[in-house]
Amino acid sequence: LTDTAVFNSLKKKGCLKSISLKDFLKQKNEQFNNALDTIQNETIFNSQILDIFDMAQKQKLKLAVVTSSEKETTHKLLSKLNLIKYFDLIITQEDTKKNKPSPDPYLLAMKKLNVNSSDVIIFEDSKPGLEAAEKAGAHYYKANWY
Repeated sequence: LTDTAVFNSLKKKGCLKSISLKDFLKQKNEQFNNALDTIQNETIFNSQILDIFDMAQKQKLKLAVVTSSEKETTHKLLSKLNLIKYFDLIITQEDTKKNKPSPDPYLLAMKKLNVNSSDVIIFEDSKPGLEAAEKAGAHYYKANWY
């Protein structure tokens, strides 16, 4: 879910009484950055996935990240894990007016990469993401990595 959706959900549940979305995002990003600065890569990333990325690059497959996360945090995480070099495209919540479960982020990625939905495989880890992948007309798989 986007940060705004999480904020609104927590607000409705009464968990966030006197905090604005701007302050919520600021605190979330500070905590995220602090965690990234202290955590070991191996605890958040299985390096065996690099074999798949290397194989995809050798076969000249196009790889993209399509996330509901913010651009800043997405790039920081991918840079920390030294993964940014593998992706031809990174789509974040700022890139489309509608986010998952809308197919718009995936459709934008396919357009920018000049690929047909029938030639795309999406690995998704969330219900809204799976819904977006299906609506985009691509092949998709549920990823159970957390």
